[in-house]
Amino acid sequence: MSPMTFKVSIVEDDPDVADILALSFQSVGFETQVINNGKDAVAKMKEFEPQVVIMDLELGDGPNGTQVLQQMSFDSHLKHVIVVANTIHMDSNDNLGASYWYYYQQTRREDPVMINKSMTDSEKVDIRIIVGELISQKYGGVPKPLYDWLMKQNKGPAVQKWSLI
Repeated sequence: MSPMTFKVSIVEDDPDVADILALSFQSVGFETQVINNGKDAVAKMKEFEPQVVIMDLELGDGPNGTQVLQQMSFDSHLKHVIVVANTIHMDSNDNLGASYWYYYQQTRREDPVMINKSMTDSEKVDIRIIVGELISQKYGGVPKPLYDWLMKQNKGPAVQKWSLI
């Protein structure tokens, strides 16, 4: 039996951020799809069939990330996909605030659970670790390229409990 190849859809309207995320996931063996707007997101994801979606909640014109998540929750092919969402909060003077990563549990997309307080914190967590933890919980293990990368990054304690799939 060949190892499972995981697919990640990245819904992000900033091309630089989308490229960084795509390259990050490709470097650990994921097949990636970049979708640059909310209007096309659901149709493209249904065609690609990802196991993981990285969602920008503040997309440009068209449906925002929250609206796309709502559409996904009504789709039998997408409602059980692992979703990690990102938003950057601006203060009242349009100063860049903290960037937050959230994940959505399979059945309750309306109640996000915050994973990471701020990307600027010293405790920040690489999104690949967050995704690895969620994949491990759902599929009972992680793909070997992701596991190997984590071990090389001295993240061994974070992955010792994970199995390979």
